[in-house]
Amino acid sequence: WIDAYSSFVGGGNTIINGKGVNVSVGPTPPNNPKSRDLWVNTVPGVKRKTTTGTLSKLEADSIIEMVGAITQNLPAGEPYLVYKTFIFKNLDGNTQTIGGTVDGVVNPPLTTQYQTLRVYYNGTEWLSW
Repeated sequence: WIDAYSSFVGGGNTIINGKGVNVSVGPTPPNNPKSRDLWVNTVPGVKRKTTTGTLSKLEADSIIEMVGAITQNLPAGEPYLVYKTFIFKNLDGNTQTIGGTVDGVVNPPLTTQYQTLRVYYNGTEWLSW
């Protein structure tokens, strides 16, 4: 048994091992994760993007506010991103693009103000929910 609160207060990552599943809790994903590993990001938040770029694994489980005619590329799918989410929000009505394939659609656009797209990685592909 591990006191999760004290692990957050103490900083760093806490690893919980049990029955073939490893849970890593902290601000950075584990090195060399296995297919059954789970990473709990302790620093999700709201990120405002005004220029084209590629999202990092450290931005997982965040809301991505998009401003301007920009593209935000999804990170390459890897084990530490399984069941991690991104929520994209068009704040200004410009055409904005999610770079990558979601539900089989290549580079889905957000075209109207306040339009939202929620995506997660299932270990094979990015899907919306």
